[in-house]
Amino acid sequence: MDNFNISICVTFIAAIFGIAYPILLQVISRLDEKYNSTIIIDLFNQGYQRKFFTTSVGFSLVFIFLWMLRIPPTFEPGGFTKIIENSAEYLLILSTLSVIISFFLLVARIFTYYTPNQFLNYLMEKNNKAIRQKNFIYFYAISDLLNFSIRNQNENIVKLIWSYMSRSFREFRDSVPPDKEVVFPPTYYEVVSRTIEELTNTKNNRFAYFTQSTAGSAWLLGSSVHKSISKITYDWIWKDLRLILSYDRAGFILYHWENAYNYFRYALKSIPAKYSEKNKINNQKEIEKREDERNEFLNFHCALGGLLLYKRQYKIINNVFRYTQGDPPEYVLLPKTMNEVFKLYFDFEDSFEGKYPFINSEFRFLDRGGLEMDPQIRGWICSYITLLFLRQYTLLHTITQTPLTPPRIPPTQIKKKQWIDSLDNFRSLVIEINNNKELLNATGLDFITDKWCEENHKRAPLEFIDNLKKRLHESLNVDE
Repeated sequence: MDNFNISICVTFIAAIFGIAYPILLQVISRLDEKYNSTIIIDLFNQGYQRKFFTTSVGFSLVFIFLWMLRIPPTFEPGGFTKIIENSAEYLLILSTLSVIISFFLLVARIFTYYTPNQFLNYLMEKNNKAIRQKNFIYFYAISDLLNFSIRNQNENIVKLIWSYMSRSFREFRDSVPPDKEVVFPPTYYEVVSRTIEELTNTKNNRFAYFTQSTAGSAWLLGSSVHKSISKITYDWIWKDLRLILSYDRAGFILYHWENAYNYFRYALKSIPAKYSEKNKINNQKEIEKREDERNEFLNFHCALGGLLLYKRQYKIINNVFRYTQGDPPEYVLLPKTMNEVFKLYFDFEDSFEGKYPFINSEFRFLDRGGLEMDPQIRGWICSYITLLFLRQYTLLHTITQTPLTPPRIPPTQIKKKQWIDSLDNFRSLVIEINNNKELLNATGLDFITDKWCEENHKRAPLEFIDNLKKRLHESLNVDE
């Protein structure tokens, strides 16, 4: 074998191993600095290009060593023996070709990873295949690329990822049968939270559409098509809302309120009754199930009001009080009647017979604390409901809307006694809210005074409560 050919092979291998290999390692290490993602680095290292290149370099060094040993063949001279004699040289040439090919393949892969548009196309293609096997590692990598693009204000990549992820959430939701609750894969929930965290550090409003989808809960809630919300989804939305407030971006709450408003108004609208020939309702179970879902949704946003009150986000409360898309105004996430106000109050106030005996497990306000936090959380939510009680004085009285009509007296003696016992606490909360001038000014409720009520022929708030308690006592005495 011509030593000139061998020297060329050795030169190629030495150049790649001594110069190109260290540079490539340095370039690869910068991937971590570029994307700040261990998943992207893992995906790169798991690729066949990296393994092929490393293996080729290793074998080429071994074959150089074997060639240098010049081990003589054990056979007699002959044609086949000649091949065996030069086997080290042949293997060295093949390994050199392998190193060169693997080197260019690795360089091409590095260019892909360093070019966001190519990298995104690569990840989406891989994810479309992996997601069928319930493998979401590429979806998570797309999220890391998204965060990188948000930090670097790469609006083109952000829009492409937003479109792709929106389709992914929609397709998964559509795949869930109508009678089942939507439970997204854990990666989907994590991606929403991580994106919210990245968006909270963005001071401009260029990615408002992404804020709508993530902080606004549009991906998790859906649009006008009804799908039952799972307990897991509610928990993640609550975590996201707390995350928003922890980063002092309370304005993001309004994105959620807007989407929740539309979801409740269209997807969660009441189901009309269907009557049989005998004038019986055929779809009673469907109606009751939908009403339970609506009540759960309203209670969730009532608890959100308590969280906003606890965080002293008075301006945000004022904004949600006035948010409407109807003409005349319609506030679908807020009570219209005193019946609804007091239903909310007793759902949250009673820790024994109410809906939330362990409220901290449903609506955690702080990361720390267990059952000992229940009274404080319950107290803040009940204070918010008291604010909703005062808000009734701002609603117009019409033929179809009577916001200050007293609530219906409960039918049983046990319930009546429960109301009587609880109204003293409700009265105390009204006094406490009335003493919070900052809150009343911010929410526009500071006009509600005894003089204003007298001039407008309305019972003052404390008088309203005292009169309700009197009616309860009278009804209780009649029953006895």
